Amino acid sequence: MRDGRIDINGNEVTEGMLKVVKAFTAATKADTKWACESKSTATVMLDLVVTPELSRQGTAREITNRIQRLRKTSGISIDDQIDIYYEIIGESPEIVTTLGEHLGKI
Repeated sequence: MRDGRIDINGNEVTEGMLKVVKAFTAATKADTKWACESKSTATVMLDLVVTPELSRQGTAREITNRIQRLRKTSGISIDDQIDIYYEIIGESPEIVTTLGEHLGKI
């Protein structure tokens, strides 16, 4: 790939004569911790393990989504400035941590 040619058993194979295909092994594809796929010139491998931090990011995004839906259903324009007040009822350390980390984005 670097030189654009390779010698195989005395036969010169040049660029355009050979197609290099990247593929994941069956063991890698079977691993439930990863999602992977190769197509043409793109190769993608995603870590499927949901960490607590990733879960909190998802929760923050869900809170933001619900606020936006409330704005829309109540007829408030996206340009209108609003104040959001919230109260956590019951014990929910995960929500408290999520709000502590992501309140500025929400």
